[in-house]
Amino acid sequence: MMTDIGKPYEGKPHVRFDEEGLETALHSTNTANYPGIVFRDQNLRGVKDVIGKMYQVTINRKAVFLVGMLIFVSVYASWLDRIERKFYGVKPGVYIEEHHVGGFLPEELEVVLDELVIKHREMPMNPYFDRETGEIVPEKYGKEVDVNATYRAVFGAPPNTRVKLILREMPPVHTAKELEPVNRQLGYFHTWFYGSWQRHENIVLALRSINNQIVWSGETFSFNETVGPRSPERGYRPAPVIGGDGIGFGGGVCQVSTTLYNAVMAAGLEVVERYPHSSRVPYVAAGKDATVVFGALDFRFRNNTDYPVIVKAGISRGKITVYIIGK
Repeated sequence: MMTDIGKPYEGKPHVRFDEEGLETALHSTNTANYPGIVFRDQNLRGVKDVIGKMYQVTINRKAVFLVGMLIFVSVYASWLDRIERKFYGVKPGVYIEEHHVGGFLPEELEVVLDELVIKHREMPMNPYFDRETGEIVPEKYGKEVDVNATYRAVFGAPPNTRVKLILREMPPVHTAKELEPVNRQLGYFHTWFYGSWQRHENIVLALRSINNQIVWSGETFSFNETVGPRSPERGYRPAPVIGGDGIGFGGGVCQVSTTLYNAVMAAGLEVVERYPHSSRVPYVAAGKDATVVFGALDFRFRNNTDYPVIVKAGISRGKITVYIIGK
């Protein structure tokens, strides 16, 4: 056998490489079957080209296969989706309000109905007293979307139709009729005003807040929740208070809570929360006061009767009065 330089093969078989790393690649092609061959740079370039082309062809075949598989899966999934919507979805061209729901599957329609429930919900209202006139404002029924009935109507609708929302009424918890027999005085208390005009304004604001408040059977009345924050934005003015630096917004409000507390005690209602002042106050006997601090100290009582009670409060010629009206 002749080598590439024209000399006969002598000695043991050998293979020499002029570039690192090619030996492993050539062994993978079983080059040991060709003893005595010496590869030069030109030979190496040819071998590398052949290997590169083979690798490129292999990669191209894999890429084509993968792309083909992706196209097949996509087409198959789309076909399955169309079949599912045809047999299990809403008929084509169906609308509910401004929403086109044709072809929607059950879970997709539920999302639309959830949005419509929020949009059309109107909560019921119990009767209450008008702050200005003192007259009873009747109860108001609420309404909400009947999801189950609307769901069935949409899926039962023929193609190209518009389905109306099916609403149902939500009754209030209480009615004005329950207030008709509430006309008997259960408790009463009064205190006398003293102090500055700023303190007077604070007392008037607090009295307006608790006046004509209905406390239904079993409910708990909260002074702080009813009156709200005693802030300048709500009209309260700085006036003398017990504690702190002696001046605070809403000074005088404790005289209202104290008058209410004693009226509640006279009515025999259950006192849930009450705190005395840190020192004696001049408008009530010792131990009969009820201090309040918004966000900290509250006065609360529960209507433990079987009928509603009404709080009536006001001030006239310096006399602060609170009535508890029941049955």
